[in-house]
Amino acid sequence: MSSNSSTQKVQAVLKAQAKKLQSRWRKAITGSSTKRIRDHIREVQEVPKNVKLLDKVGFTLGVLNVLVCQYFLLNVPQYFSTWYAFVLPITMISRFYHFKSLNFHYFLIDFCYFTVFNTLLNISVLRGSGRFFKMCFIFATGVLPIAIPVWRNSFIFHDFDKIVSVYIHILPCMLYYTLRWNSFSDEGHMVCAGSSDLASCEPLYLSDYCYALLIYCFWQAAYLLKTEVMDRAKFDAHPEILTSLRWLAKDTKNDFARTTLKILRRLRIFGAQEEFDSTTLKTKLVFVACQLLLTLVSFLPTPLFYYSPLAHFLWIALIFTVAVFNGASFYIDVFSVRYQAQLKKMDEMQKIAREAASMMQQMAADMNLPPSKRSSADGSVSPKPPRSPVRPAAIATSAVAAATAATAATTTAAAATSTAPLAADETTPLKDTDGDAEELDLSEDESLRHLLDEIGSLDYDLLEPE
Repeated sequence: MSSNSSTQKVQAVLKAQAKKLQSRWRKAITGSSTKRIRDHIREVQEVPKNVKLLDKVGFTLGVLNVLVCQYFLLNVPQYFSTWYAFVLPITMISRFYHFKSLNFHYFLIDFCYFTVFNTLLNISVLRGSGRFFKMCFIFATGVLPIAIPVWRNSFIFHDFDKIVSVYIHILPCMLYYTLRWNSFSDEGHMVCAGSSDLASCEPLYLSDYCYALLIYCFWQAAYLLKTEVMDRAKFDAHPEILTSLRWLAKDTKNDFARTTLKILRRLRIFGAQEEFDSTTLKTKLVFVACQLLLTLVSFLPTPLFYYSPLAHFLWIALIFTVAVFNGASFYIDVFSVRYQAQLKKMDEMQKIAREAASMMQQMAADMNLPPSKRSSADGSVSPKPPRSPVRPAAIATSAVAAATAATAATTTAAAATSTAPLAADETTPLKDTDGDAEELDLSEDESLRHLLDEIGSLDYDLLEPE
């Protein structure tokens, strides 16, 4: 067999194997065997820029708002309502556009947003109504703050959405602390410490709770009319649109929902294996009943907050601490685990990159030598310069470049997550399926034939994409 023919066949096998390796790298990193790694890196570097910037801005504003609220509460509490009237509308508008993009906008008709709207109405239009003030006080110090431990709202500063959720539930409680206790008279005393004609200083009566319950029932009726009658066809046609009911029905991690389901199963209202289903009447009735019960329970401690500034302050401190603790739990139990997993993926990909580069470099070194001088069984190689026209060093360079790109891709968290070996049908040696390789007669050159067999049977244990 001629030397040129052998060279061509070796080049064909090496190129096929390089192509195979390139496809595996692309699939492992980009999720597609035909998508270039450079294109994928460009995408993952460009797309998250806005997301990262929003997270940074959210983190900064979240921390700064804590400082600003502290300043108003401790130094100029009489102006806290002004700050509240400024920051809450901006927060609500930003949340509307964010939720709209995620099909979450029906969350904005939940009771907490209804209460926030009433508080803004109270400090702007209905400042002189004592009954309306007390109704808002009951909601702002009862239903809203108790939602933080129940729904596990957390101070996760890098997540703007979670920060907004905490502020929506705790700022109204702070607002009514300043309105009730920290509005000062000309003499410098708290106006509600003695007798006063201000609306925020009127006594609290049982009838105020009855009015508050009527307002809650009005909201609940309007909510059901909107979601179950007016927009029912829309929900049926678009199951991706979420409401509180749909969210809770499929949330398997919410403690309140899981506890409620266990109780209902013990009472045999639900079957032993039955789950919540947002489309059934039974689940809807359970949702309405549980929310009403939670609201009534939240009313119970509000008289204490209405008549004791210390109790009101400690309540705010407790809820704030719960939100901080929930955030700390996320960072320690969830975020750190994800971060360590990401580091592990990076180490695995770097190891694969080094092994692939070393393998292809050794292959190039062997093929740059004549058959009689290639690597022997003990690994010794003659130091003579290469004489063969075959230059698979370029293939090794490509492999090193691909490995470098793979390592860069892992730093963007775009690398794959499992180490499942490739399927058997993908590891068949190319020389067995390539007609040209089968026609090659290497009986006179055992070393070259052995090398081609080794190259053709190479397999790459790459990480598969998620």
